Amino acid sequence: MTGKQSEALLKTVIEAITDDHQKLVFWGMNTTCISILKELQSYGLLSWVEGIVDAKNAGVKAFTFEVLQPREVSAMKFDAVVVTDDFNKESALVELSNYCSKLPRIIIAGTKHFEFADPVYTEILESCLAKPLAFGYPDMLVHIYQSLRYLTENKINGAVAEFGVFRGGTIGFIARTLRRFGCASPIYGFDTFTGFPERKNVLDLFREKKYEYTDLNTVRNQLEPLGVKLIKGDISDTYTQIKNVPLMFTFFDTDNYTPTRDALKLCFEQTVSGGMLAFDHYHCDERWLYTIGERIAIKEILSNKNVFNLHGTGVFLKP
Repeated sequence: MTGKQSEALLKTVIEAITDDHQKLVFWGMNTTCISILKELQSYGLLSWVEGIVDAKNAGVKAFTFEVLQPREVSAMKFDAVVVTDDFNKESALVELSNYCSKLPRIIIAGTKHFEFADPVYTEILESCLAKPLAFGYPDMLVHIYQSLRYLTENKINGAVAEFGVFRGGTIGFIARTLRRFGCASPIYGFDTFTGFPERKNVLDLFREKKYEYTDLNTVRNQLEPLGVKLIKGDISDTYTQIKNVPLMFTFFDTDNYTPTRDALKLCFEQTVSGGMLAFDHYHCDERWLYTIGERIAIKEILSNKNVFNLHGTGVFLKP
């Protein structure tokens, strides 16, 4: 938990004791638990704690308590349960419900239980040689992973393409995810590898030099072993190299209007039923205001198409 969340939990615990005279059980032996118990000890309130429950640390001594197994809670007398594990609070509450026949007050804090948790996702991410930079909005990379997992598990067949490779981090993540789930689909990566092309439209606004990368050989050495075919050149010219190739997933990170508009027309038509198109800059924060041309191109091409998109995401499903 953050310091602010721990303070909120402590405040509620003290109110439960001083205002409501409630006996407490702490569920989870961790730094948050120890910190709150120290505070209660300093206030002379430790006698209001009936015990600490934690399956992994059962038998450990803490203050005047021996940490108990979850099943032992059924024999305890208490009024409230303080859940101290922010990230795992859901599993803690389910575990409590399995052993507690009472209806005690529950005291919780923090929002880490909302964070995405998938060990395969973490494993793939840690294996990437170049860091994926699909962060137009915070969950973009997670949504790419979920989309690819869904497509592979549901046997949606077709090639995969990315427009705007940069250092190869995101397409490397895409390739590793596909291979991890046993998918041998062809993967195409498009980029100039010479920097942003000359503006062709007033809506081509994004030109930050730090997002230009010209070392094609380094990118090729990373990606070709994963089966990625890199296509160098202005995307507005090169996108036709996948003409007539059925697509199950396409990711756009061109940052600009013209390459997105040109390639998206073809990619939408060639996306198979049940396939997906994802865009790094359909939704984003103020860091990426000047990628607005990418969003305008997407709306221009897809606004009258039969696609499904949840507001706040950059993923579109073609039924």
